[in-house]
Amino acid sequence: MYEYAPGREKRKEKRFLLLGALCAIGLFAASRIPGVLFPWILQFLSVALGSVLLLLASRCLLYSYVYRVGDAELTIVEYCGKRRTVVCRIYLSDILSVEEIRRENRRERLALCKGGRVYSYLGEWFPSRYYLLTVRDGEERFYLKINADSGLLQAFSMY
Repeated sequence: MYEYAPGREKRKEKRFLLLGALCAIGLFAASRIPGVLFPWILQFLSVALGSVLLLLASRCLLYSYVYRVGDAELTIVEYCGKRRTVVCRIYLSDILSVEEIRRENRRERLALCKGGRVYSYLGEWFPSRYYLLTVRDGEERFYLKINADSGLLQAFSMY
């Protein structure tokens, strides 16, 4: 059995959340300036942005994924704090292709997936590269976005 757990730094996500928080604070501070027309609109936008950021922060910073290959199947486990849930379990024989997606080929490759089911198990918002698995489900196909290292890719080919 091979198990891969990507790193949990998420620097870009933290910067994005910090920038959003500064924008929310700036909106609220601007609403307190004397003579501003309709300050309640700025206050509403500030609270709405703060709420969205809170949801995004909980989704991004708390969730992570672990990929396991064993017994001829791929299992993806989602961790949220101490809770863990198996979110995907597929047989390796159902994987039709594994492609590395980078910034250069991202648009054209994802355009080919349009109209199909795409499940993202990345745990990051801004990955520099990831892998797209094409999986057979009876007569249909669906796609999985995962992070992988060379050991996980070799484990795919072992079965």
